[in-house]
Amino acid sequence: MSYASLWCKSGYSFLEGASHPEELVEEAHRLGIRSIAIADRDGVYGMVRAHVKACDLGMHLICGAQFTVASSGSELAASPITVGLHDHERGRGPGWGVDTDDLTSAIAVTGRRGRTKRSKPRQVAMGASPDLPATSSLVLLAMDRAGWANLTRLLTIGRRRCDKGAAIVTWPEVCARAGGLIALWGGDASMLAGDHDPDPRLLSDLRTAFGDRLYALLARHRRAADVPRELRLRERARAAGIPLVACTEVLYHSRSRRPLQDVLACIRHQVTLATAGRKIHDNDEHDLRSPHSFERLFHDEPGAVERTLEIAARCTFSLGELRYRYPSERLPSGHTSADYLRELTYTGALGRYGVASTEAIPADVRRQLDAELALIEELDYPGYFLTMHELVSYCGRRNIICQGRGSAANSAVCYCLGITAVDPVRMGFLFERFLSRERAEPPDIDLDIEHERREEVIQHVYAVYGRDHAAMVCNVVRYRPRSAVRDVGKVLGIPETALDRAAKHLSMYGLVEEDALKRAGLQDHHASSFDLLAKLSNEILELPRHISIHPGGFLLGHEPVHDIVPIENAAMPGRTVIQWDKDDLEDLGLFKVDLLALGALHQLHLAFDLLEKHRGIELSMATIPAEDSATYDMICTADTVGTFQIESRAQMSMLPRLLPRTFYDLVVEVSLVRPGPISGGMVHPYLRRRKGLEPVIYPHPCLEPVLAKTLGVPLFQEQVMRLAVVAADYTPGEADQLRRDMAAWRRSGRIEKHRERLISRMEAKGIDRTFGERVFEQIRGFGEYGFPECVVGSTRVIDADTGKWVAIEDVVTGRHPLRTTLTCNSDRVIEPRHVIAARASGRKKVFRMRTISGCEIEATASHPFLAETGWVQLGDLRAGDRVTITFPGAHARVTSWDEIHSIEPRGEQDTYDLEIEGNHNFVANDFVVHNSHAASFALIAYATSWMRKHYLAEFTCSLLDAQPMGFYSAATIVGDAQRHGLEIRPIDVTCSEWDCTLEPISEGAGVEYGFAVRMGLRWTRGLQLSEGQRIVTARRERQFGNVEELVRRTGISGRAHTQLAEAGALGGLTEQRRDALWQVRGWIARQHDEVAFGSDADDVAFAKLSKLDEIFWDYAASDHSTRGHPLQPLRAELRANRWPDARSISRGRDGQHVEYVGVVICRQQPGTASGVVFMTLEDETGFVNLVVWPQVFADYGHVIRTTSVLGVTGKLQVQEGFVHVIADRVWVPKLSRPVIEVASRDFH
Repeated sequence: MSYASLWCKSGYSFLEGASHPEELVEEAHRLGIRSIAIADRDGVYGMVRAHVKACDLGMHLICGAQFTVASSGSELAASPITVGLHDHERGRGPGWGVDTDDLTSAIAVTGRRGRTKRSKPRQVAMGASPDLPATSSLVLLAMDRAGWANLTRLLTIGRRRCDKGAAIVTWPEVCARAGGLIALWGGDASMLAGDHDPDPRLLSDLRTAFGDRLYALLARHRRAADVPRELRLRERARAAGIPLVACTEVLYHSRSRRPLQDVLACIRHQVTLATAGRKIHDNDEHDLRSPHSFERLFHDEPGAVERTLEIAARCTFSLGELRYRYPSERLPSGHTSADYLRELTYTGALGRYGVASTEAIPADVRRQLDAELALIEELDYPGYFLTMHELVSYCGRRNIICQGRGSAANSAVCYCLGITAVDPVRMGFLFERFLSRERAEPPDIDLDIEHERREEVIQHVYAVYGRDHAAMVCNVVRYRPRSAVRDVGKVLGIPETALDRAAKHLSMYGLVEEDALKRAGLQDHHASSFDLLAKLSNEILELPRHISIHPGGFLLGHEPVHDIVPIENAAMPGRTVIQWDKDDLEDLGLFKVDLLALGALHQLHLAFDLLEKHRGIELSMATIPAEDSATYDMICTADTVGTFQIESRAQMSMLPRLLPRTFYDLVVEVSLVRPGPISGGMVHPYLRRRKGLEPVIYPHPCLEPVLAKTLGVPLFQEQVMRLAVVAADYTPGEADQLRRDMAAWRRSGRIEKHRERLISRMEAKGIDRTFGERVFEQIRGFGEYGFPECVVGSTRVIDADTGKWVAIEDVVTGRHPLRTTLTCNSDRVIEPRHVIAARASGRKKVFRMRTISGCEIEATASHPFLAETGWVQLGDLRAGDRVTITFPGAHARVTSWDEIHSIEPRGEQDTYDLEIEGNHNFVANDFVVHNSHAASFALIAYATSWMRKHYLAEFTCSLLDAQPMGFYSAATIVGDAQRHGLEIRPIDVTCSEWDCTLEPISEGAGVEYGFAVRMGLRWTRGLQLSEGQRIVTARRERQFGNVEELVRRTGISGRAHTQLAEAGALGGLTEQRRDALWQVRGWIARQHDEVAFGSDADDVAFAKLSKLDEIFWDYAASDHSTRGHPLQPLRAELRANRWPDARSISRGRDGQHVEYVGVVICRQQPGTASGVVFMTLEDETGFVNLVVWPQVFADYGHVIRTTSVLGVTGKLQVQEGFVHVIADRVWVPKLSRPVIEVASRDFH
C-alpha cells in the first residue's frame, strides 16, 4: 500500500528541517511515493523549489504550512494587513502622479545613506502581560486556489504582527480563513494531544469552520511519550468525531541527516549538544519512510493510512495555477493605459531627438517605437512601463539620479520614457532580447538609483501602492564555510575564540577544508570534536539560515500580493518582504521591479553639485561632453582609480590592450572583462583585427551590417540574434529563443534543432553551406558562456553538494546525478549553481591543453577559455598565453591566471557538456568557462572618467563622500589624488564639515586644479553624525579659540574628543598632537566646572611626533593619512636595501628579476594553504600587481594572508604596457620600525 507524506519540513523551516525541499521530493519519487506535502513552519519559503522539482519528476506536490497558534482565548495585537482590517497602510495605488509625491512614509527616512531609524520591538500580546501566550501547532494544506490565498493571507497575518523571525495567529483567525484548506490537528505541540483538554468551544468552532476537512493527525516516532499522547488524541478525536490520519513529522529525507538536525535544533535554541536535553529529538525516526515501512508503522490503522491518499486527492492546487496581474495605473480622463503610454513615449521622443513634431522624429525611430508599443499593448504590459516611467519621473522631481539598465537598454520606448540613457536604435540593439511575443516572460528593467536616496524611492512605492500591493523580494541567507564553522562549533562546545581563529583560515565560499581547521589548531586542542566539526559544517553548507531583503526587488500586484505569497516584516524598519526570492519569482513568471542602489550615481550627483557650487557649471549625465579625446587618453593609460567599472585590476590590464577611443569601444571594454558578457573565443580575433594584425573578414556580405562594429567578430548577444535573423530568416522572437537555447535557459539537446534549420535557410538564400556552418559554430561558441561545450568524458566537475570531483561522462550517463556544481559569479566569487541539463555532444576532434602549474583539459578547438583578454577558443590560444584557473581543492576556490605550457592534438573522442543556471559557467578540471550589454554601465564609466580627467578635485571629494563603494579604500584614493598633484588637507575641527569639502587654492602645489580637498569629520573613526553636526553648528556660531572652547561648547562625548585629537583634527587649535590629547583629557574632566573660559595655563610640552608616527596615528584614527604613505618616511631605508618603489617597477623590462616591498591593499585569498592569489601592493609612488602561483602560496600562504607590509622576490611580466610581478618568494621585510597594519580589501 502506498501513502502520501503530509507533514514534511524542509530546510526552510529555518534551523529545523535538515533537507532541501528538492531532496525531499526526489527521495519521495525514489521511494515510489506519489504525493508529498511540504508544510514548513510558518512559511512557504521553499515551496517554489519543491514545485519545480515536482514538475520535473511528475510528482504531486501538496502545498501547506505548519502554523503557530496562540492558546485559546489569547488576546493579540491586530495584524497590520489592510484587507478587511483598516486603511492606514492602504496607500493611493495602484497609481502614480505628482499628487502622490508628498505622501507620508510609514517611517522617517533619516541619516546617512537614507537609512531608517531602528524601531522598538513590536508588542504582540495585549493585556496585562507582555509575554507571548502559550502556543500550539496546526498543519494546513491548500485544496484549491482559494485555499492557497487563505493560507498565504493567514501566514501574512501571523508574520506581520511580529518582528522578523516570529509568527503567531489566533484560532478565530484560523477559522475565518478556513475556506479551501484541510486542517491536520495533532503532533507534539498540538492541543488535541496535549496534557489538558482543549476548550470545547474551540472544538466546535473548528468543526464548524472546516467541516469534513478537519483531521486528527496521528503521529508516531517510536518514542515512549508517543503512547500516552496517542491515547489522548484518539479519545478526543473519537469524542469530537474527527477522523484520524497517519503521519510522521519528516525533518530529513535520510536518517543520515539526523546528527545535522540535532545541530540545527541546538543552534535554534542557542544551546550546546551537552546541554540540549529534550530540545533535540530522541531518535532518528523523522526520516521520509518508504511505503512498506510506513505501513508497518501504522499496521493497526490501515484506515488512517488510506486517509492520507484521500487527503492528497482532495488537494488539487498547484503553484502553476497562480495568475498574476500587474497593477493598472491611474490614468488621465479618457485614456487607456496603451493610449497614455503612447502619448508619454512620443512626448519623450521629441525631447530625446530635439525635434518639435512627431513627423520630425527619425523614421527608423518611429518605426521602432510603433512596433514596440504594439507588442507592449498586445502582451498587456502598458501598466508596467507606466510604473517605471513614474518611478523615473518621481526621481527627477526629487532630484534623485537614476538610470535603467539590463535588457531594458534594448527598448526605444524605455529610452524615450527616460528610463534608460542609451539610444538602442542608434546602438543597433535588438528589442526582442528585452521583450518578445514568442517568449512568455515579463520584461526586465533594473533601475539604478543613487544609493543615498534609494530609501526615499522605496518608501514612496510603499506609500503609493500600500503594503498589500507592494512588498520587497527576499534573499535567502545560507550557511557558508565561516558561519558554518562558527555555529556548528558553538554547538559542539568549542570556544568562540578558537572558532574565530579557524574562520579566518576559511574561504567565504566552498567547502570547510580539514586542512584549514588543522592550521587553526583545532585538531590539537579539540580533537574529540574535530571530526564532527568538519563533517557537520560541510553538511550544513547551503542550508537556509534566515532571510534578508533583496537589494531592491519589488513585487507589485493589482490584487493583494499576500493572496499569492505571504508578506512579513523585515528587520529594517519600514520594509516588508515576501517569502520568495528572485529565482522563485522567475520560475513562476511573476513581475519584479528592481530598484537598485548604485554608489557611482550618488558620487556623480555630489560631483555635479560641487561643480555648480564652486564653478557655476551645471552638468548632468546627459550634458557631459561626449567623446572627449583627453578622457580616452587617460583611460588608455589605465589611470582609472575610482572610476566606475574600469578601475579593477582586470579592467586596468585590458585598457592598454583595447585602447578605447569611442563610447562604443568603452561598451566593448566593460563587456570583455567580466564572467559571461561575450561570446566564447572571440576576444583575441577582435583585438588582433582592431590592431590591424589580421584582416576583417565576414562569413558573408549580408552579415557585414551586423558585425561591422565589432570587426566581423560577434561579441554581443544582440549580434548573435541578428545573425540568425539576417542569415537564416529567423523572426526576432525566434532569434531570442535561439540565444536562450544556447545559454542558461535552454533544455538538453535543444540547440541541435537549430543547426540544420539555420544552415539550410542560409543555403536557400544562396549562402554556401561551409559559410553557414562557420556562422553556426560562431553562434555555438557564443552560447558557450555557461559551460565548456565539447569536453571529453573524463573531464571532472565538482558536485557542490558533496565537494567531490565527478567525471562529466558519469553525470551525462546518470551514474552520478549532479544537482549543483561550482560556478563563478559576477564578482568573481566561486559559488554553487544548479545544473539544468547534461548531455552528449558527439564524437569530435579534441586537443589537450596543459598549464605550467599542471592543470590540463581535453576539449574541442571551439571550446572557450577565459584568458587575460577575455573568452578565447582553444584553437586561438598558444603556449605562453594565460588562462583562468581555479584553486584550490575540491570546492573552496578562487580564480587566477596560469600560463599555457602546451597544446597538442588528441584525436577524436566522445564529448559532453552541461547547462548551468544563473551564472552561465562552471569549473571543469580547474578551468572556468563563461555574457550582458554593457552600454548603460559604460555611460557611467565614461561620466566618472570625464570627471576624473577634467575636475579631479570635485571627483575626489565626491568619491570620498560617497564611500563605501568601489574597489579602493579612502587611503588609496587619497594617495592616488596626491600623486596627481591634488592637495588633500587633513581633518580639522576649525574648518572641516561633516563631509569632505573643497577649499580654494591660489598658489603652490595643486593650483592647476583650483581647489584643495579638505577631509571631512566623517573620516574620524568612531565619530557619530550627531557629534559631527554639533561641532559644525557650534563653530558656525563662533570659531573655536582653543581646546577648552571646543570641549565646553560642543558637548560631545569624551571618547569623540579623544578620537579627534588622535586623528590630528585639533591641529588648528594645538599644533602638537600629544599636547592636544593632554589638553582634551584635562578639559573633559573640567568641562562642567563653573569657571570662565580661559587659556590652558598649565600646558605640558610633549615630544613632537615623528613623520612616521604622525602617519601611523592618522591610519589608526581615520584609516588614511594626508601627510604621506606609511612607507614614505622609510624610503631611504628601503632604497638602502635595494628595494625599489612602484614607479621603478613599472619601468622595468619583461623577465627582469626584482625584489619589492609594499603595503597590501587588495588580495584574492584562497581558503586553504594552496591556491593562486592576485594581490595589489602599494607605496607612495603607485601600485604593483602581484601574482602568486599555487606552489609559492603553499610555502608562504600564512604570510600572504596575514601580513600587511610584504616583500616579494620574482620576475616582471610586461605585456603591452601592463606590468605584473610573478612571485617566486614572499617574505616579511625587516625594517627599523614596524609599520602599522593597513586594512586591505579582500574579495575572496
